Amino acid sequence: MTNDGWLSKRRALWLMTAVLLTAALLRLPALEQFPPGLHYDGAANVTLAGDIGWRGERPIFISSYTGKEVLFFYLAGGLVRLLGESVFTLRLTSAFVGLLTVAVTYALGREITRHSRLVPLLAAGLLATSFWHLLFSRLGFRVITQPLMQAITLWLLLRGVRVWLDGQRPWRIFAAAGLALGLAGHTYLAVRLFPLLILLAAVPLLPRWRELWRPLALTLAMALLILAPLLYYFATHPEAFWVRIGQVGGDGLTLGESIWRSLLMFGWRGDPYMRFNLPDMPLFNPLWAVLGVGGC
Repeated sequence: MTNDGWLSKRRALWLMTAVLLTAALLRLPALEQFPPGLHYDGAANVTLAGDIGWRGERPIFISSYTGKEVLFFYLAGGLVRLLGESVFTLRLTSAFVGLLTVAVTYALGREITRHSRLVPLLAAGLLATSFWHLLFSRLGFRVITQPLMQAITLWLLLRGVRVWLDGQRPWRIFAAAGLALGLAGHTYLAVRLFPLLILLAAVPLLPRWRELWRPLALTLAMALLILAPLLYYFATHPEAFWVRIGQVGGDGLTLGESIWRSLLMFGWRGDPYMRFNLPDMPLFNPLWAVLGVGGC
């Protein structure tokens, strides 16, 4: 039984199927035509995917084009081997990642709410129709892999902690969470703040740290194992770690101004650059913004 009343498991399955079909209908048709044109970053990404898929490149980190993490390009390179080197193949990779993210959002929502199917369905539906996620699911940029790996990490961590505190010992779940966390480090530079956010979210678990330190240590060890080649690369090429951060942060804004603009993005004014947005459109419409602020 759930607290949703009318929303049985069967109905939730049908509704989630409808959400995924909607997400697919928005992401898959006319991938080569929309978004129109090909930005030079997209053209570079086609070449990088082809380097991995056809020309035998196996980078830990791509130093060219201001530096790029590699997970997306290995995924795209795999499709290149099957479908050939093209804009379509690159964007199809993004579309598949976007669809998987919608599905994982429902799983994560179920793990968070536990007794609700409606809230996870709403979350998945919102992501399926979200303009920013739809756009990046069609562009062929590596950033689309970041929300996927973050969602998988959180889903596995929450499930592992819950089951562990219930008296079971799901070591494989914690190992898988570490694998996902490590792979998240190979998605996009903004993910470097993700471990800090996990630590902040884990503050309520401090009273039970004696019970949880061993499985969480396994998660950390697995993540560091997956990240070790990248960390070594950054240690020996420190400029690769900082160059893109310096470019993104070099717009003359103070930290406070940057935070304020980021907050406005959620419900008031978004990115003015039409390459990534309808100019100035916020992330959420007024209704969703109010519900988000209210914790609904």
